[in-house]
Amino acid sequence: SGGFATFIGGNLGTPLIEAVTGSWQWLVVELSSFQLETIETFRPKYAMLLNVSEDHLDRYDGMGAYLAAKRRIFENQSDGDVAILNAADPVVRSLAGSLGSRVVCFSSESELDEGMGLGADGRIVWRWQGAERRFDPAELQLRGRHNIENVMAAMIPPLMEGLDGHAVWAAACAFAGLPHRMQLVRRRNGVDWINDSKGTNVGSVARSLAGLDAPVTLIAGGKDKGGDFASLAPLVRGRVRHLLLIGQAAERIARELHGCCDIEICDSLEQAVQRAAVLTPAGGTVLLSPGCSSFDMFASFEQRGDIFARLVGDLPEEGA
Repeated sequence: SGGFATFIGGNLGTPLIEAVTGSWQWLVVELSSFQLETIETFRPKYAMLLNVSEDHLDRYDGMGAYLAAKRRIFENQSDGDVAILNAADPVVRSLAGSLGSRVVCFSSESELDEGMGLGADGRIVWRWQGAERRFDPAELQLRGRHNIENVMAAMIPPLMEGLDGHAVWAAACAFAGLPHRMQLVRRRNGVDWINDSKGTNVGSVARSLAGLDAPVTLIAGGKDKGGDFASLAPLVRGRVRHLLLIGQAAERIARELHGCCDIEICDSLEQAVQRAAVLTPAGGTVLLSPGCSSFDMFASFEQRGDIFARLVGDLPEEGA
């Protein structure tokens, strides 16, 4: 929106290699831990780590190995580059003293002396080189504390590059989100149906649930990646009335969350949607946030989300 020729891609879409054929001023790229395992000279001017939670433990020998892969995004940076870290995440924050680049932090828990924080009044506070700006998250289309964190992190590079703060904030407010990431696909008979198919680990499910009020019907499960679903117990008890499980991981999730809410194992996503339509009262939310990869039942998380949206769209209105 600032008039720059900007490539957007990486793990979330167009492969980075395709950028070599264009004339880009900036490249905005998401990288997975898998991709970071094999970098050699990759050196971003701005590199950010938003959070670290259990994921891909079917690939990595524990959280230490997973974090080491994530940390490689900073590996080739020097003191002329910037590492953007989430100060509210203790694992991410612990990296600050070991990096060779300049560290700038953001936090959704408090204001920061320098960097991007959240004030006691709920407003975003940006402090940099003696100046201060404030922004009201209520103006954003995105909802949830995790999305406030995402916006904070995304705003830091353009603000540090000297772009106009009003323009940067306007762009953030205009952004309605990406498909399959807490995407409202339908409001039916007083129930919100949300597609969070990109929520493929336990941490993602936790952040999504934390942004919703009870009663929630949660559809979860898929290819088991070894995540600790028992850690969701406090959130599930407080917000989830019905848990509908699908896929390879369904039985393990049911065991780990036994007693937290009503739990059913469904044979398919279609059956889960049909049960959710019956079980969820007006004023409630149906959330597809699997906490697992899709490959036991679907070709990708995108296909899983698209099928969910189609199934929800096919549900008749009450009385129709």
